[in-house]
Amino acid sequence: MKTVFVDGTFKSCPKLIYQLFTIYGVKDNNYFPFVFFPTAQQEQYYLFRFIEHHMRPEIIFADFEKAIHLTVSEVWPQSKLRGCIFHLGQAWWRKNQSLGLSDEFKNKDSEIGQILKYFFGLPLLPPNIIQNVYVELMTIKPLHEK
Repeated sequence: MKTVFVDGTFKSCPKLIYQLFTIYGVKDNNYFPFVFFPTAQQEQYYLFRFIEHHMRPEIIFADFEKAIHLTVSEVWPQSKLRGCIFHLGQAWWRKNQSLGLSDEFKNKDSEIGQILKYFFGLPLLPPNIIQNVYVELMTIKPLHEK
């Protein structure tokens, strides 16, 4: 499989399992889970060693957890590692909440909320224009800064 998606969950695990890790692949535009493995401790991805010779993905999508990025880079150094936009959005949303900006984001009349929404859209742009759009967004200053 050329493209795979990797992710772990803590919420759907039996008591003796710390995390259930899943690898999904894409074949003929269909997504299939093809590897499930439990881990006993956080950041314990040694199980990748068991499957590294059975697959050679070109592109791997993952969340932004440091341990998974390091492991994937070690096990499949030839693969391109990409961040998952879903997880990026979750991380940005949590940051907005921690900064007290979630009400601004939800308010359709908020100038600050509108600018935040522009930033959420950056990853959807063609890569060659993201930097220029980012620079342009940084020049926009709301009347009431938070």
